[in-house]
Amino acid sequence: MWLETIAIAAFCSLVLTWSLARNAARFGMVDHPGGHKHHRDPVAMVGGPAIALAMGIALAFVSIASLRTQWVLIIALTAMLLVGLADDRFLLSPRVRLAAQSAAALLMACSGNVLLSDFGALLDGTHLLLLGWVAIPLTVFCVVGVINACNMSDGMDGVAGGMVALALAGASFLAFGHASTAQLPIVGSALGGVLGFLVLNLPLMRSARAYLGDGGSLFLGTLLAWVLVSFSQGPDRAFSPVAALWLYAVPLIDTVSVMWRRMDEGRSPLQPDQRHLHHMMLRTGLTVRRAWMLLMLIAAAGVGVAIAATRAAWPEPIMALVFLVLAFAYHFMMRHADRRGRLLGCTVASDVASAARRHSVQARH
Repeated sequence: MWLETIAIAAFCSLVLTWSLARNAARFGMVDHPGGHKHHRDPVAMVGGPAIALAMGIALAFVSIASLRTQWVLIIALTAMLLVGLADDRFLLSPRVRLAAQSAAALLMACSGNVLLSDFGALLDGTHLLLLGWVAIPLTVFCVVGVINACNMSDGMDGVAGGMVALALAGASFLAFGHASTAQLPIVGSALGGVLGFLVLNLPLMRSARAYLGDGGSLFLGTLLAWVLVSFSQGPDRAFSPVAALWLYAVPLIDTVSVMWRRMDEGRSPLQPDQRHLHHMMLRTGLTVRRAWMLLMLIAAAGVGVAIAATRAAWPEPIMALVFLVLAFAYHFMMRHADRRGRLLGCTVASDVASAARRHSVQARH
C-alpha cells in the first residue's frame, strides 16, 4: 500500500505541477525576477497546490481511512497552504506568517495528538526526559522551527523538496513495524507528491519550470514537523527525538545559524538574506547542479546516521552531543566566512548574483 500511494501521488503531482504551471499567470501564481531574487525568467509557484492535491487523490484511492483519522492535520496543512499562497501573492509580514505557524502548531499540539511529551533518553541514555507542563510550548517552538527551516531552505532549485523527500523516506523506513505504520500512507503520499514535483524543479535542466513557493514550503514543513514529532513519541516510537534532528539536520542547523548571525547584527531573525549554505556554495564557484548534489549527499548522510543509530541503539546522549558539536562548528565556520567576505569587500548579495547570472537559482530566503 505504501509503494502504491507513492506511485499514484508522484504521477498525479507531476501532471498537476505541469498543468498548474501552464496556467499560473492567470491566478498570479508566478515568481517574477527582481529584488533579492536572481532567476532570470518568471517561474510558476505551484508546488504547494500540486503536492496537496496529489496527496488527496492518492489517499482517496488507496487509504481514505488515513484521512478520516487526521482531521486536525488536514486543517493545519490547509491553513498553512493558504497562508503560504497568500504570502506568495500579497507578501505577508513575517509577524503574520509566524502567528499563523504558531496557531497551526498549537492546534496540532492541543487537539491533534502531536505533542512532544519527552526528549527521549537524552541525559543518561536510559530514562526518558519528560517535559511536563512545558510540553505544549516546546512542541509549538519545535514545529514552528521545522516549518521555518523548510521555508528558508527553499532558495535554490530542488533543495527544499529534496531535503524533505530524504527526511520522509528515512522516517518511513524507521516507522515500519511500529505504531506509526498506520500513518505511512500519509507519509507515502507526501513523499510521492514531492518526487513528482521535483521532476520539474530539479537543477538538471537550464532552469526549473516550477517552484514550491511559500505555499509549498509551509505545507511541507508542517507535514514534516507532524511526522518528526508524532513518530518520535509514545511507547512504540519509530525513532528517538534526537534521531529526528538527524533526519532533517542540514536545514535545521543552517536555519539556526543564519538566524543567530542576523540577531548578532541587530537584525530580525526573519529578515531574508543570502547567507544560507546553498548561497555559500555558489560563492565558491560551484554550479547549481553540483551544489545541489553535494547538499543532497550531506543530507543523506544525516538520514543515514539517524537510521544506523536507531537500528544499532546508539546512546542518545552521544548522538545529541555529536549533533551539537557539528552545529556549533558549522555556525562558527559560517560566521567566519561572513566576516572574511566583508573584509574582502565582497557582499553576499553581489556574490550570489554573480553566480546566478551563470546558473538559474531561486534565491528567495
